[in-house]
Amino acid sequence: MYWFITTLSTVGYGDMHAENTGEMVYTTAYMLFNLGLTAYIIGNMTNPVDHGTSRTRKFVLEMNAEYFAPGEDIILQNEAPVDIYI
Repeated sequence: MYWFITTLSTVGYGDMHAENTGEMVYTTAYMLFNLGLTAYIIGNMTNPVDHGTSRTRKFVLEMNAEYFAPGEDIILQNEAPVDIYI
């Protein structure tokens, strides 16, 4: 079990080296706690990204697509643009 948790948490075998059963149990519990904490932090960091992505998707769905042939004048000289063309 100690080997599995050490491998799973990618702590490495030299950073925390347990000598006896008590140390192995403590180290295993410590690594499991760190795995849970890391998962919690990464999960909370992805929530704002996911929220921002949903707003972007909503913006893209509201856009109207138009096709302009190459070389066609979209904005004439001395005319203020009212739309954005990509």
